[in-house]
Amino acid sequence: MHRHQRSIFDHPQLLSVAGGPLRVYQGGPETGRPPILLLHGAMYDRADLCWLHVADQLARGEEGHPGERVMAIDLPRHGGSRPWHGTLDQPRLEKIVIALLDQLGIDLVLLVGLSLGGAVSIGLTLHHPDRVAGAVLINPGGIGERLAQHGLTWAYTRTPGLDRLTATMLAGNEAWAKKSLAAALHRGAETPGFDRLLELTLAEARARAENRERAMDDWQHAVIGPSRIKINFARPGEVDGLARITRPTVWLHGAADPLVSRAEIDAAVAATPGARLVVAERAGHVLAVDRPEVVVREVRALVDRLAAGFEVSTELTTPAGPRQADPGMTTKMGPKAFTGIVALSRGEQIDESAITPLLEFIDARVDCADFRLIVVLKALLAYGDHLSEPTRQAIRRSVLGFRYWMDEPGTDGMCHWSENHQILFAVAEHLAGRHFATEVFTNGMTGAERRDRARIRIDRWLAHRFRHGFSEWLSNTYYEEDVAALSVLIDHTDDDQLRVRATMIMDLIMLDLAMHRFGGRFVGTSGRCYEQQKKDPAAADVNPVLAHACGDPSGGDAQIDEQSLSILFALGDYRVPAVIKEIANDPTPVTIRQSTGLDLDEVEAEFAGADPLHEKAMFLWAMEAFTNPESINSSAAVLEAWPQMRGNTFIAGLAPFVPWRRTGLLPALIHTLNPATRGVAIQRADIVTRRTPHWLLSSAQRHHPGTFGDQQHLWQATLPGDLSVFTTHPARPMFDDNARNFSPSAWVGNGIMPDVAQHEGVLLVRHDNRGRPGLLERGRLRLSHLHWPRGRFDETIESGHRLVGRAGESLIGVLALRPVRDGSRDEVISDGIDTAWAVICGDTARDGSLAEFSAFLDVCTLTAEADGIRLQLPVEHQLATEDRRPTRYELRRRGPWLVDGNEISTDFDRYDTPWVSSPRRPGALRISHGPHELIMDWVTAHREER
Repeated sequence: MHRHQRSIFDHPQLLSVAGGPLRVYQGGPETGRPPILLLHGAMYDRADLCWLHVADQLARGEEGHPGERVMAIDLPRHGGSRPWHGTLDQPRLEKIVIALLDQLGIDLVLLVGLSLGGAVSIGLTLHHPDRVAGAVLINPGGIGERLAQHGLTWAYTRTPGLDRLTATMLAGNEAWAKKSLAAALHRGAETPGFDRLLELTLAEARARAENRERAMDDWQHAVIGPSRIKINFARPGEVDGLARITRPTVWLHGAADPLVSRAEIDAAVAATPGARLVVAERAGHVLAVDRPEVVVREVRALVDRLAAGFEVSTELTTPAGPRQADPGMTTKMGPKAFTGIVALSRGEQIDESAITPLLEFIDARVDCADFRLIVVLKALLAYGDHLSEPTRQAIRRSVLGFRYWMDEPGTDGMCHWSENHQILFAVAEHLAGRHFATEVFTNGMTGAERRDRARIRIDRWLAHRFRHGFSEWLSNTYYEEDVAALSVLIDHTDDDQLRVRATMIMDLIMLDLAMHRFGGRFVGTSGRCYEQQKKDPAAADVNPVLAHACGDPSGGDAQIDEQSLSILFALGDYRVPAVIKEIANDPTPVTIRQSTGLDLDEVEAEFAGADPLHEKAMFLWAMEAFTNPESINSSAAVLEAWPQMRGNTFIAGLAPFVPWRRTGLLPALIHTLNPATRGVAIQRADIVTRRTPHWLLSSAQRHHPGTFGDQQHLWQATLPGDLSVFTTHPARPMFDDNARNFSPSAWVGNGIMPDVAQHEGVLLVRHDNRGRPGLLERGRLRLSHLHWPRGRFDETIESGHRLVGRAGESLIGVLALRPVRDGSRDEVISDGIDTAWAVICGDTARDGSLAEFSAFLDVCTLTAEADGIRLQLPVEHQLATEDRRPTRYELRRRGPWLVDGNEISTDFDRYDTPWVSSPRRPGALRISHGPHELIMDWVTAHREER
C-alpha cells in the first residue's frame, strides 16, 4: 500500500495580513538560511497549482541537497485568500508581502516568482533589498513594453463590466478550462498531474465568479496603458529600474513562452547587475509546471551560492549613479577558471554548470571580472564546438553585454587601469570583437569596431613593456594575469604582427621567471606582492606557469589547478625558447641586474607629444599613480573626460579634484596635502638578484626611501624549503572598504619605504620612518619587523641583535641595529623610528657550520653613522682573495652606496646579466646561453630562435 507523503499544501494557515485574509503554506526544516517564498502568477493561478511539483521537492530535499524552509502564499483574490477590498496593484502587493514577513518574524527571504509573482519579486528586490537575499524570476511580468494585442487588450480592460462578465461565463465551463490549461502547458493534457491542475483551475474559476471578481487581476488592469505597459522595470533610463538591483538574480525563461519574449528577457537580464539567465527548452510561460526540475535545480544553486557568501553588489549612491561594491580579495582571487576545461580541450563533454559562476562574476562587473572573462572567451574560441548551445548563448550574452573600457557608459566596480588589467581588458575586447565582428554590443559598437580599437591599446601596452619593462615588476601574482592574457592573444588573434610582439613580451616574462627561479619557485623583490606569497614561496600564483615552462624540480609533470589562470598557459600554443629553459636550470652562481618601469619624474618627457589621455594618463594609471603631483592633473583629466568613472569604487575619491584641474594648482595642492596614497604609485625598480644553488637574495635598490609605500616588496632572501626572510615597516590600510582594506598592512608593502642596497650576498636595509605625516595615514608605527620563520630552519642561533639560521647547506645571518624582541609567530621586532638590519647569505661549504658562521657574525658590526649606516665585516683569511667578502658596506642617507670605499651605482641598464645586456629603452634584444639564442627586434616585429 502506497503511503501518502506529507505535502506543504496539506495544512494551510489562514492569516489576517494587512487588512485581508492570506492563505499561507509552509514546510521543510529550519535551516538557518533564508526561507524560500513562492509567488505564483495572475488570473486563474494559485499556489498549489503553480508550485504543485516544486514546493515539496524543495522542502523535502534529496541526496546531496538538504531540504529548505519553503513558504507559498495564495496572492490576494487567489485560492484561499479571499475576499479583499480595494485595488491590488504593484505597490499594495509588495506591502502585503512585507507585512506577512513582519507578522511571521522573518527578516530575509529568497523569492521565487512566476509571471505576476515575478513582477512582485522584482519590486520587492528593488524597494526592500534588506528583506531579499536573492530572487529567481520566472518569465516575470513588468519587463515588456507592449502586449501582442495591446490596443485590443487595453480596450477590453476599459470596457465597464466586461472582465467581470467574462469571469462569470467561464466559471462553469469545464471544456474551456481544459482547453485553456492544455494550451498553456508545453505537453498539454499529457502534463504530469494534469487532472489535479484542471481541478484547481476550475475551483479558481468558480471562486472568481462567486466573489464577483474580474478574470484579470487588478495588477494587469493597472499596468496596461493605452499605448504601452506602465510598469516596465527593464525600460532604458527607468529611475526605478533593473540597474538598481543589488541582489543576486536568476532569470528562467521558457523557450516556448508566448507571453514574455526572448528579446524582452534578454534586455532585462542585460540591464540587471549580476543576472544569470537560464533558458529552458520544452517549456512555455508556466515553466514551474512544464519543467519543475529546472526551477528546483536553479533555486538550490542560488541557495548554495548565497550560503557560500556570493554577493552581486551593495548599491552606493554617488553623483555618477550606482556603483558595485567590491566583493573582497578572498572572492576576487578565488577560482578564476573552471573544473573541466582540460577535458573540454580534449573534446570531452563536461558539466557546463561549472562555467556559470564565472559568468555571474562577469555580469556583476566587479573587480577581477576580466580574469574570468578571458577564461570563458578561451572556452568559446577554442572549444566552443564542444559546448552546448545554451552555454554558448550564455557566454555570448555575457561577452556582448560587458563593459570593456573606461570610456564606455555605465558605472561599476571594475579596475580597468592597472598594468595587468589593461592587457586583460584589451585582449578580451579585441578577441570578442573579432569573434562577434558583425554583432552590435550593448554599448552600440560593432564587434569589428571593438576589435580595432582594442588593438591600439594592446600595441601600446606591448611596446611599453618591451621598452620600459613591467611596473608590477616580478609580481608572483600579477605575472599570472599577464601570461593568461598573452597566451589567449597569441592563440586567437589573426593579426600576425600582434601575435609576434605578444610572443616577445611572453618571452620577457619567461626570462624574468627563469632568472628568479629558486627551488622551482619564482621569488624575489616585487612591485606588487601579498602576504601569503611573501611568507611562503610555494604559494606564488605564477609557480605553475614556471613549472610548466621550465620543468618541475621534483622531476614530475607540472600540475596546474584547472581553476587558476595558469591553466590558459598550459593549454596555449606558446613554447618557451630553449635558451630561457637553460637559464632557468643553470646552477652557476650569478648576479642579475635589471631596470624596469619609469620613475614619475621621467613620464612627462617620455610622453611628450603623445595623446595625454589615452597614452600618458593610461601609463600613469598602469603605474597606479593617481594622487602624485606628477599625475594628479592626468587623473582629473580622465574623470573629466569620462565622468562615469567618478562612481567607481576605487577612484570615486578623486572626483573633488576635477574642478581644480584648470586652475594649475593641483600639483601644489597634492604636495601640501601629502596624501599617503602617493605611495600606491609603482615607480622604476633597479633590481639586484644574486642566485646561487644555496640561496637567492633579491632587492630593489634605493627605491624612494622615506616615501609612502603600498604593495612594493623591496627585498627578500630565499633558502631551501620555501623559507623566506624579509623586513617591512608595518602599516594600517588607508581605507576600510573591501576594495582597498588590505594594503599596506603588517606584512604587505611598507608604511614608509626603507632604503635598501645589496652587493652580492650582503644587503643593508634602513627603516628611517621620520618625515612629515600624510593625509589618510593612520598612525605611523615606530618600529620595523623581520619575518623569521624559525620552524622552517633546521637550526638557528639567536643572541642579542643577531639571528643566524641554517636550512640544509644554506646559511643566513641577520644583524639588527637596535635591540630586538619577539612579536607574533615568526616575527622579530626592532623598536624605534629609525631602525636598520644587515643580511648576510652564505653556505656551509664556504662558511662552515652554523656555529662557525655565527661566530663570524659575532665580530661583524652594524652601526649608525652621522650620515647613514655601516656594516663592518672581518677579513676572511681562510678564503682566497677573490672569494672573500668585502669588509665595509656603507649606506649613506643622502649619499652613495659604498663597498670598501667604492661607490656602487644603483642606476642600472635594462638588462645587465651574463645572458642579455641592453641599455634602457631598447629597440632589440639578444638573449644567449650556450649554443642557443633568442633574437627580438621590436621595430620590424622579427623574432628568431637559434
